[in-house]
Amino acid sequence: MNGDMRCEDEDLHRYIDKELDDESRSRVKALLEEDPSLAARLQKYRAVDQALRNAFDDVEPPRNALPKAPIRARRKQFAAAALLLPAGFLAGWLVHSIASVPQHPAALAGGVNLDVQGREHLNTVFHIDVDEEAAMEGVLDRAEAILTAFADQGARVEVVANAAGLNLLRADTSARANRVRKMMDKYDNLTFVACANTIRRLKAQGVDVLLIDRTHASETAIDHVVGRLQAGWTYIKI
Repeated sequence: MNGDMRCEDEDLHRYIDKELDDESRSRVKALLEEDPSLAARLQKYRAVDQALRNAFDDVEPPRNALPKAPIRARRKQFAAAALLLPAGFLAGWLVHSIASVPQHPAALAGGVNLDVQGREHLNTVFHIDVDEEAAMEGVLDRAEAILTAFADQGARVEVVANAAGLNLLRADTSARANRVRKMMDKYDNLTFVACANTIRRLKAQGVDVLLIDRTHASETAIDHVVGRLQAGWTYIKI
């Protein structure tokens, strides 16, 4: 911590990770109480941190790295883009839907709340990490609702599956494999992404993973979502 009481981004990251000594932590705390903008920046970092920890619990840390290293690195990657946006828009990245605006009936029917004023908001990445009937049916319903409602506006939709959610995209386990295939046949702007980390873990356990044809599996769920968020897509966690 600098002696003149300035607070750098690294100080905030270390504050979140509880890696500051007592004196430095007290100084950061004092600055947070005095500077609302600094406190707001910390809240952005906390939101990113929590979203990463909750959403991507199967991400493997780099070899010889401390367990916190991947989360901090990803948080910084998110935060670099997040600081360029208003606080309200960050929530649109990390919660289940973005702010209420005039809706298309088909979108509402699918439980989707989209900003139709900004074209970039029509590009939506759904994330599923649970093997639950309601969640799997829901993500397909909501994806199809967007694609139907905004077909004339070039909406793009991706469904990213990791952890237990990968079962949605496994030809050998998915009860909705036929529906997934039919949706890909019907919508050229729909993509299903299987997390490469989850696949590697299953294979290491001796599980032969057979994915539905045309499913993408070239990168991890977190890398894919990070890229989409930085490109302005809306993130919806199922």
